[in-house]
Amino acid sequence: MESDASALADELSAQADLSISLSLTDSNPEAYEALCDGQAVVASLDAFSTIAAQNQGCGVPSYVVEIDGEVETQTQIVAEAGKIYTIPNIYQRSFCRTDAASASGWIVPMLALKANSVDPFSGLGTVVDVKDDEAVLEAILDKECEVGVTGIGAEQAFGDEGTFDILTELPPVPNTSVVVSAQLDGPRDALMSDLLRKNLDEIAVLLGADELIDAEIVDYNSLNELLDLAGLDVAALAE
Repeated sequence: MESDASALADELSAQADLSISLSLTDSNPEAYEALCDGQAVVASLDAFSTIAAQNQGCGVPSYVVEIDGEVETQTQIVAEAGKIYTIPNIYQRSFCRTDAASASGWIVPMLALKANSVDPFSGLGTVVDVKDDEAVLEAILDKECEVGVTGIGAEQAFGDEGTFDILTELPPVPNTSVVVSAQLDGPRDALMSDLLRKNLDEIAVLLGADELIDAEIVDYNSLNELLDLAGLDVAALAE
């Protein structure tokens, strides 16, 4: 990976007739801070950091990572049919999830709970970790938990449309984005846009993507609105 980054930096430098360096980091906060502090002109950021950069006026998403044909993930909160009808009624109920570190599988559901006056830390009963969406639905039917989060349409595998209630479909979470500094002047912005466009395949490889797609096709607003409803400063998730 380091050699790929070095080779791409050399190619970009040759194309721009400038000295361009690429730094690899597993730290999303580090990349966000470098972009917004003016130390970087382009950064790959997760959805929350991308929104934070937009809100701070320091970055604009240009491309989004596509993996297996998807540029975002979306989940839903489900319960057994006729048991729980609204998000506030989740208070003190047992909750099944598949990944405590997942943005769409746990962070966004927590935001939805908070936006509906249910504290995700003190307002739930038992939180049960299971392996996948099917296990969430089976656990609900087996009374191991009363409510859970799954991918959109996961309940369709059970055949009977009346088995589960969809309490809410949560905002989609865009994949990692390539974010360009909003602090560039016109000529430098045009140069950077041209360099990115000419080297999308190479950049995609560095990001583990199948392809990079124009970020205009994804929706950041719905997630941003949920953050506002939950009363959470998105910069807290980015830093």
